[in-house]
Amino acid sequence: MSLGSKIRALRRERGWTSEYLAEISGCTQSTISEIENNKRSPQYDTLEKIAKALNVALVDILPLEAHIGTAEFTKEEQKLLEMFHKMKPEQRKSLLSFMQSMVEKKN
Repeated sequence: MSLGSKIRALRRERGWTSEYLAEISGCTQSTISEIENNKRSPQYDTLEKIAKALNVALVDILPLEAHIGTAEFTKEEQKLLEMFHKMKPEQRKSLLSFMQSMVEKKN
């Protein structure tokens, strides 16, 4: 999922228009539209504003490829990362809590 698609998906999950996201982020509507349509690569400060407006960590709007970078992961690890990246923040918290309890029980 591209950066623009991720931002659009997060915006739509909230039922917001691009105009509303522009208003609360301090960006212009044309900037939001161009980013969502992958016609513009946003500056870091613009990404920060959008993430803050969406109330998510900056890392949550970056595409999976940005997280993986040049690190080498097994196919299983890549699949886990892909699935984790698709989850909503509250789903991630639940999963992490579950995994933590599994690790603690093992030890």
